[in-house]
Amino acid sequence: MNIPSIATLESFKSINEESISINISSAKNSILPLLFASILHAGRTRFLIGDGATLVDVKIVIEILRSYGVEVSVEDGVVDIDASRIEANQTCPELCKKTRYSILALGALISRCGFSEVGLPGGCDLNRPIDFHLQALKSLGCEVSESEGGVRGKRVRPSENVVNLPYPSVGATLNAILCAAGAETRSGEPILIHNCATEPEIDDVIAYLGKIGISIRRKWRMIEVASSNRQVVDVVEHRPIYDRIEAGSYALAAAIFGIGVRLNNAPINLMSAVISILLQLGCKVNRDGGALIIDARQIDSDTAIRLCTEPYPGFPTDLQPILTVLCTTLNTAGVISDTVMPERTRFVDELVRLGADITVCNSEIVVKPKGREDKSHYPISVKATDLRGGMAVLLYALKNRVACNIDNYGYIKRGYSNVESIIESLGGGLQV
Repeated sequence: MNIPSIATLESFKSINEESISINISSAKNSILPLLFASILHAGRTRFLIGDGATLVDVKIVIEILRSYGVEVSVEDGVVDIDASRIEANQTCPELCKKTRYSILALGALISRCGFSEVGLPGGCDLNRPIDFHLQALKSLGCEVSESEGGVRGKRVRPSENVVNLPYPSVGATLNAILCAAGAETRSGEPILIHNCATEPEIDDVIAYLGKIGISIRRKWRMIEVASSNRQVVDVVEHRPIYDRIEAGSYALAAAIFGIGVRLNNAPINLMSAVISILLQLGCKVNRDGGALIIDARQIDSDTAIRLCTEPYPGFPTDLQPILTVLCTTLNTAGVISDTVMPERTRFVDELVRLGADITVCNSEIVVKPKGREDKSHYPISVKATDLRGGMAVLLYALKNRVACNIDNYGYIKRGYSNVESIIESLGGGLQV
């Protein structure tokens, strides 16, 4: 999306001085698959992730890598990995069930070692099965089996030349790429993976894999993976992309609170769907070098939001809960349909407890304006149903000045590294 330079707009001078400044972190959804991708490199990797090193899920994945014999050290936002030695016969079920990204160890270990045994993934409960992952691995020549304790996989035959994903799932696309990187076809031709997800975090992983000598090419929803005799590079350094979901959350928060926000290191070119919503509301949006500046002090509150989440580059399902909160501040009912993750509506009950007027029918969320004014003098007990749902609850409570106790608050820390200081800058307080 074309956003003019800040230097060309006089009206942004004051908002640039008055806005809340937020530093966007490295993308969690890049960091986690990158950590598992490092298993494919029998040398050393250095990831420059800054504040991302403090995220709960990052710490969990680092412990999973260590359980497989990978040496990992973390200092000043730099993660150093030595994957020269790997033990693929560990399930580490207690660690794996703490994050859904743990399923990526399956494809990575098969690629590196020819077999793997991992615990079942957990993390945020969004009702996402792993059948697409397993189907892809079977097409790639693997024998896979599930049990109560985990998943086993073993390469038993050459890969098919063409692998068709039933849905452009981000996780299944990543697992297919990781597994295909160590596979060969009978003909020796490259493996073509069709119907892939197009999220930029996947391309970030592809960029890293290219640095370690794996030949991967993308043509929209088709990804070509070629087997190669790669040489081990002593140290590979990679800086993940910045977090478009974190940036999108705070961009929408600017509209929720009617304030100015400066988002430093925002991946502006990856945020067109969010910026489109802000412009629809009448917000002023501009860029200053690598920063995105949003002036939401005057918005059109009569705007009716009608939106359906879509795979990238459409509006992300991860921001659907935050957009729901934004709709509660408008004068006109909003309707949000989530066809990507239709089960992602459990947070709605928590917003209703806080006073919102929201109904859900199948995957359609209908948000009526304003809601009720809560007269309670005591904190209301609510819970973070998942990472983004937890942030939605937090923003709604702060916007409406409703005191609450948030159970499972740790979910929010899975994807927002400096949330306490940012909430404080918005006029709220958190006791953790």
